[in-house]
Amino acid sequence: MPSRTPAEPAPPAERQVGNRSRFDVMPLAALSEFWFSRKTLDTCKEAIRISMVTKLYPPSHYSIYLGRALIQALPKNMKIRFYTNMTEKNMPFNCTEPVWQENPLYPFQLFRRALIEKPDISHVQHETSMFGGWITAAAFPMLLILLRLAGSKIVVTVHATPAVRLINSRFARAFGFPAALSPLLRASMVLLYVSITALSSRIIVHSKYCKDVLVRDYGGKSKSIDVIPIGVGKVHQAPSSRLGYWKDRIGNRRVILFFGYLGERKGVEYLVDAFRFVRDKHDRLLLVIAGGMLPYTHRYLSHLKSLIHGLGLDNNVLLFSITPMPLGDLHALYSLAEIVVLPYTYSISASLALSYAFEHKKPVVVTNTGVFPDEVQQGKNGLLVRPRDAVALATAIDTLISDRRLRHNMSRHIKHATACQSWDESAHKTIEVYCKTLRK
Repeated sequence: MPSRTPAEPAPPAERQVGNRSRFDVMPLAALSEFWFSRKTLDTCKEAIRISMVTKLYPPSHYSIYLGRALIQALPKNMKIRFYTNMTEKNMPFNCTEPVWQENPLYPFQLFRRALIEKPDISHVQHETSMFGGWITAAAFPMLLILLRLAGSKIVVTVHATPAVRLINSRFARAFGFPAALSPLLRASMVLLYVSITALSSRIIVHSKYCKDVLVRDYGGKSKSIDVIPIGVGKVHQAPSSRLGYWKDRIGNRRVILFFGYLGERKGVEYLVDAFRFVRDKHDRLLLVIAGGMLPYTHRYLSHLKSLIHGLGLDNNVLLFSITPMPLGDLHALYSLAEIVVLPYTYSISASLALSYAFEHKKPVVVTNTGVFPDEVQQGKNGLLVRPRDAVALATAIDTLISDRRLRHNMSRHIKHATACQSWDESAHKTIEVYCKTLRK
């Protein structure tokens, strides 16, 4: 069983070591590289044009948090524009242009815009479903080729890096692809990721695990891949109306929270199974499963509802799906939760759900898979358990629910550890990537 009395954490060394700043402890080579990169920007007479190809929806989208911080942090001679989907409304930034549509023509729409505006760097956010579905995902290498022909240097943020061994019939089914065609899916994804590593000037990933997968499975060059963790925001206070609504609905019960898109790989059925054991040991527990839906996950939602009813948990589990989840409700639920549980069967990308947990200083229980070991330190900011193991999951949840002091210590550690993982920090590291790209 995990240790119940973790040692008191020290403040992170990245920011302060004794009386020294983080630049004092930065290796000389890294310091000179940072100085040279900033000098490249400061001495450039002409404006440097950056285009970011991304979605800006839903309101909790990664690019909104990063974009807001980038706009504030960019040097005066570096300008950024966001090329987004033509169907999106209520753009969060003035420097946004609706350029592309979710169809196979999007590479040519973005190519046309690049020929007109001639960005020095095209920063493309890569998500398999961003431009539509599997057919449009296959056109992504064409986008990179066309942007290179337009004269742009290319930075790609790769949000998900599935290891080749994971791409099997179960993986295909979890993402709405016919299981019988999983060999075709595997070959297509290998071609896609190899193209990204070959055609990009630089690549950004959110964890060491993702970098290792790109290097090991897809031929990525380690020196061209930068790890920039997902930022952790300042605590958002939920609107009083939404906080009051959820307080009334939850009552005096203690909340265990799962948040995220509901899909087979999220392992929520193991959480439900584990919860029935924990419920019998503690009074007033409520499991809240707050998830978004994707077009191919409705069957999974029906399975969860049947499981909850079959285990007699209807009065102890609150399952609901809103796509997208309003930010007021999201932050209200996180603020009311005692712990957050993310029981993924496998993990191929960094988790905004985990970032929200750290923002609200909530201890977590996560599975020991994919990116989670990079982010969660056993006994310090959470507990790691084996995937697909309801008994181990129940034991970890019981450990946290039973030990108020342990939860308090974990919350303090999260506060210290995330001090250097803000969205402002992510923006500054992204600018450093832009500097490296311009020098290449």
